[in-house]
Amino acid sequence: MSEIRVLLWRVVTFVLCFVCVGCDFGRMYDQDAIKTYGEKMPEMDRRTVPVQDGFQELANADPGTLKNPLAYSRASVERGSQAYTYYCVQCHGARLDGNGTVGQSFAPLPADLVSDATLAQQDGALYAKVRLGFKRHPALFSTVPAEDAWAVIIYMRSLRGKS
Repeated sequence: MSEIRVLLWRVVTFVLCFVCVGCDFGRMYDQDAIKTYGEKMPEMDRRTVPVQDGFQELANADPGTLKNPLAYSRASVERGSQAYTYYCVQCHGARLDGNGTVGQSFAPLPADLVSDATLAQQDGALYAKVRLGFKRHPALFSTVPAEDAWAVIIYMRSLRGKS
């Protein structure tokens, strides 16, 4: 019994020493990194709504009226290729055929982006589907910047007949 009592006393002593000496809670609490999270954010005015370049503006727009602001050029095709590699290749594949690493697990496969049916759509319709989502395609409004989405459409059109 006394051995257990001695062991218990040593454990309690060790824990108390660790808590009292091992951690400097006061200094940790005073760090700027922790104080930053303690500040309250200013109250947002409830009447504030985005009036341009917002999700709702795009959702209310007629896709037929949306025009690609980027001109077809070598630079816009290269930008579209780079953006496609960042955002789209995982599902739609390197050949834009819907057979990407992730896309292979979908049934049916993601859209073939160089098919006649896809490329027959207007730029505005394709843009709206990318940014707002369409059927199983996720809405990428907050993921893909607008200019990158337009550039991907130019890139898709540049590959017509090359697949």
